[in-house]
Amino acid sequence: HALLLDDDAAFLEKGLDWCLTVHRSAGVPPAVGRDAFALVRDAFAQALLPDDFAHLEPYLSHAAAAAGRPA
Repeated sequence: HALLLDDDAAFLEKGLDWCLTVHRSAGVPPAVGRDAFALVRDAFAQALLPDDFAHLEPYLSHAAAAAGRPA
């Protein structure tokens, strides 16, 4: 629905919810999920130009924080 409504924030949030559901169903502890998203964030920070990374950083930081919260 979010994609059809052209709501990027809702689309990204639905994707994150799906990913976290998969993690939790597989028994991934919150700290591991948080650390995984933080590693991805840090890898992108090193690989991308600062202006390009600035677009991804808020979402990746949000994802790391969300993954670190218990279900």
